[in-house]
Amino acid sequence: MKKTGTSGGLDVRADALRNVALGLLMFSLLPGCMCLSDESGSRGVKLSDAMDSSAKGDHRDLGGSRSTCEMSSSSDDGVTLAGGSSFGADFVGASYDKSEYFWQLPFDVSYSLPLNSDFLGITHFTLTPFSVEDERNFFGVYIGGAAVQFKPGSLPDRAVDRSWMLETGLTYRRYLNSSRPAISPYISASVGYSLLNWSYHNQIYAGGDAIQSDSLNGAEGSIAFGLSTRRDSRVSFYGEVGIGGTAFADTTNRGFINDVFHDFGFLSVKAGLSVKF
Repeated sequence: MKKTGTSGGLDVRADALRNVALGLLMFSLLPGCMCLSDESGSRGVKLSDAMDSSAKGDHRDLGGSRSTCEMSSSSDDGVTLAGGSSFGADFVGASYDKSEYFWQLPFDVSYSLPLNSDFLGITHFTLTPFSVEDERNFFGVYIGGAAVQFKPGSLPDRAVDRSWMLETGLTYRRYLNSSRPAISPYISASVGYSLLNWSYHNQIYAGGDAIQSDSLNGAEGSIAFGLSTRRDSRVSFYGEVGIGGTAFADTTNRGFINDVFHDFGFLSVKAGLSVKF
């Protein structure tokens, strides 16, 4: 629903920011399996040995300690916050000098070119369901997934059958002009959580456990320069070029010591559209 007239600006309240933080926490606790080893979260076996075993298909037991797998689930249909408000109720909308929208939904596709890494390229698909925007600022909570490609001949390429990422985080834009011109340049920054998942070519064995897949927690951040078209219209387009970095945990979620996926920097390009209601 669009309203015309003069807007007094968008009031981003403290409880909205609280809602964002809680939303990120709930996304990271989606139903799934988190496998932890018996001691200090590590089996004492290197991930490179596990991947080498998968690549060779030798089915040998790599030793180390066993692990336990705990299933986490939630019976709640939604998230209700303190004070009875639902997540996102205070964190949507777009308000400009000449127009105001109840909700906007940005969607984009980006490609990251990793530097000094076994990753060949990562294609990200991102949705930002909760956001606020005014003449100069944009705040949003994003969720998404990514298709992962490894360099041909690398250890992950030889050992892994399928690999993908789940991602969530916060993004911010600072616009360099108002919403009225046809083109609005901006500077953006984002920070988030990523979960790298993969399935092995061949089942591996460690400490008596048979393992077909694993995952690794990570964090990513980036800065970019972008252009957006007619921000105060119902449909607008945007594009970015940026640079960033990704860091991974020392231990996988199945307890292997991570000596394969090292921290890396990347260059990225992005294209997207935003639909307002």
